[in-house]
Amino acid sequence: MTEEARMPIQAWRAANILLDVVVAQSPTATPGDNERAHGAAVDPLVRPQNEIDESIESDHLLGAAAINISWLTSQLAQIRGHDLVDVVADLRAFLLGVVEQ
Repeated sequence: MTEEARMPIQAWRAANILLDVVVAQSPTATPGDNERAHGAAVDPLVRPQNEIDESIESDHLLGAAAINISWLTSQLAQIRGHDLVDVVADLRAFLLGVVEQ
């Protein structure tokens, strides 16, 4: 991997926090338990405990989200044998179904 392809440590940390948010949620947990788990997962952003967490900015979060989503959608496309565009279209349809009107 070239130096240009590397991500800042803050973006790496933000990407891991976002993944912690994903795994903190359980379909079998109560809404209250899921809220508490979500709070614990995002706590490093709310109450930073170290220099790296203190230096995470919105561009790190957006970049981290884009990297996580890009990797996951490309993996899903490969597993399904579909184009990435089709996987993203499925995700857009899902999001449309859960948006508050």
